[in-house]
Amino acid sequence: MEDDPSSCPHVSLESTMESNRQLLGSVSCGTHRRWGALTAVVVAVAFLMGCSGQEELVKPDESVSALGGSSKNMPRKRYDSLESKGFDVSSFDLNADGVDDQFHYSSGGTIARIERDLNFDHVIDCYEYYRDNEMLEEEYDLDLDSTVDVVRFYKAGKVSRKQYAVGFRADMTIARRYDDSGLLIQVQRDSDGNGTVDTWETYEPGAKKPSRIEVDTTGDGRPNQTIEGS
Repeated sequence: MEDDPSSCPHVSLESTMESNRQLLGSVSCGTHRRWGALTAVVVAVAFLMGCSGQEELVKPDESVSALGGSSKNMPRKRYDSLESKGFDVSSFDLNADGVDDQFHYSSGGTIARIERDLNFDHVIDCYEYYRDNEMLEEEYDLDLDSTVDVVRFYKAGKVSRKQYAVGFRADMTIARRYDDSGLLIQVQRDSDGNGTVDTWETYEPGAKKPSRIEVDTTGDGRPNQTIEGS
């Protein structure tokens, strides 16, 4: 079974990144504060932790050949397709070190993307994508290697799905889905990293263990075995 991001650095790093993103997002552009050192320490400690355990998974969708998410035609960091051409770009130096660490990309006065250096190491580690001033997706580089490790998808201002590159590898192999109240309801896993979902777990909202596990042992992207959970 794949490692579980909930039992390794992913979750603690993701939580730290999100907290700093919210802090930085609330700071006016003329205000300077220094949170980078704390973030760097937490990131370093968490990254050195081990990573093992089991994961939670999902009820299959109509299309189960991939974990889902935005099209590769969309401009995203994880697809190496970000563009600055055609955007108005505003940049801000939030910690007053002489280097800008937050960048707002807008068109026609509407924000399209925000890039943030959350730990002030002069490398972007958070990417936010907007439509009609509402955040659609958020990408985090948790281990600071310029590769996206977590993608968070939003619906009506709440996280509806997360995708993880387990073990900080490049491929997203686990997806978690949440109901409108933020409770886990299903997880999909590509356990062999071939780009096709092969395991699904279904959860009753609020449950810690799956009520059903479905597995594809033939490689066609559809479950052929079912295990009743607890």
